Amino acid sequence: FIDFREAAGGVLNLQAKVTGFTGGTQLDIKFNNAYFKFDRNPVTNQAMDLRLPYPVPFRLLPNESRGLLDNIYVDDDLRLAKGNKGTVFVLTRDDSAEFPAFDFVD
Repeated sequence: FIDFREAAGGVLNLQAKVTGFTGGTQLDIKFNNAYFKFDRNPVTNQAMDLRLPYPVPFRLLPNESRGLLDNIYVDDDLRLAKGNKGTVFVLTRDDSAEFPAFDFVD
């Protein structure tokens, strides 16, 4: 997930599956679901529980649900990767999550 709680009161949860390895450092991924979850109103700072769907309907737009991550660096706690659209990701492991995964950081 992408954590923006401090800046805007929520997280973007992306659910994806690695569908293959396309090369020595590349992961072929397919996004299944995504949603925004807000636990704080960014304007009033009041607690709230709001879940909004991500605006890309992955099941209806299959080409938008696929991507590649080219791993630049990986160790037990950190992963640097570049996406197929040029986005660079800096990910850290978050073992406290319901499903341990990498977490996006600034």
